[in-house]
Amino acid sequence: ERHFEKLTPIHSPVREDIISPKSEGAASVFIGFAGPENNNTKDKIHMQAAAFLAGGLANSRVSGIEREYGVNVAFSPERLSSRPEDRSMIMIQTEIPDNKVELLLKDLYSVVDSLSNNPPTEDELAAVKNRLKKTHNGIFESSSALNHFIGSSLLNDNIEGFRDYNKLVDAMTAEDIVRAAKKYFDLSKAALTVVHPHSATKDSIENEHKIISGITFTGLNKKTPLDLNNVSKYKTSNNLDVILNDVNSDNLEYNITLEVKDWTPKKAAVSAVLYDMLQNGGSEYRSYEEISKKSDILALDSSIGVNHYGINVEANFPKESTEESLALLNEQIMYPNFSKENFEDALKRLRDYYSTIEPSPFDNFNKAMYEGTPFVFSAKDKLESLDSITLDDIKAFYDEILTKGQGQVVVSAPFSKN
Repeated sequence: ERHFEKLTPIHSPVREDIISPKSEGAASVFIGFAGPENNNTKDKIHMQAAAFLAGGLANSRVSGIEREYGVNVAFSPERLSSRPEDRSMIMIQTEIPDNKVELLLKDLYSVVDSLSNNPPTEDELAAVKNRLKKTHNGIFESSSALNHFIGSSLLNDNIEGFRDYNKLVDAMTAEDIVRAAKKYFDLSKAALTVVHPHSATKDSIENEHKIISGITFTGLNKKTPLDLNNVSKYKTSNNLDVILNDVNSDNLEYNITLEVKDWTPKKAAVSAVLYDMLQNGGSEYRSYEEISKKSDILALDSSIGVNHYGINVEANFPKESTEESLALLNEQIMYPNFSKENFEDALKRLRDYYSTIEPSPFDNFNKAMYEGTPFVFSAKDKLESLDSITLDDIKAFYDEILTKGQGQVVVSAPFSKN
């Protein structure tokens, strides 16, 4: 006979501070809440919607915190038991320099608490629904994800979660999300764990408390993963390689890369600063918040990457928002926000980030092996270079990519459907 651990929800907040002998610089923060029963489909959707509103949108309720502290805040549901009637969990987690833990917690708790008092706006509700449905529709494009979802639905005795998911999302109201936030994001029943770096002490933790108190499988058909007959290749007049993949999907996958062939010597963190400015600075015409809100309405997920050689943009969006999504991506790359304020904000975030990275035994190896390349730079080199990098350095690197870079565009889309 199987043994099931008894799960007893707490009725008052608890906190545990742990000092890790293996961690340097950054503290890890985990906040757990008791979630809906495994078989409670409707509440699970409403809780996930509240989590998307809080931290799953491009312009979520925690976006300001993420930008201010230079962190990522993740909201993730967790399954604790295999019994359908047992409750699940929702967890919030992030990493932050140890001396900023209490300040972050104060701001983060304020956002979580406000979820039950501030319903989503009409645009936020539409964005949450679009994101939930796009994520759900993506399951049907992966055999392993589909297998997992069907299996979980059967084990949880909630097959309606598989059959009626989009209908339940469409029927969801702003009040449903508020009720879920009150029920499942209750800070009076939260379990907080902070894992501090080895440099922390009991006294230093207590002093921080005083500062802020209160706080493929291919299946039986044996299909090939990619049908090359559906792939077309072109070369444009401006030297872009274009690869188009015709797929049976309602979502588009878009990737563009612009890179120079040879690296020219630059200060260590130039590419990192350009990345931060492009990713977090909005554009010349719109703020980060305005672009994020527009992305949410379009159900556009995108990320901008910058390395020592160039820029890469990855995005996915529903076919209905293709034109607007591409226009928004073009605006971010071709008309970046090169203001002094955005530059200074990027330097601040990167100083916090690099100051938490532990020295690596590969630092000296990389300097010996990769002399004359950007791979010699350590986190310490990048941190120190931030003091001498100028806005003109960033603009010069950006101009080099656009004028000398070679490009490739890859698009997977339902071309034959339209």
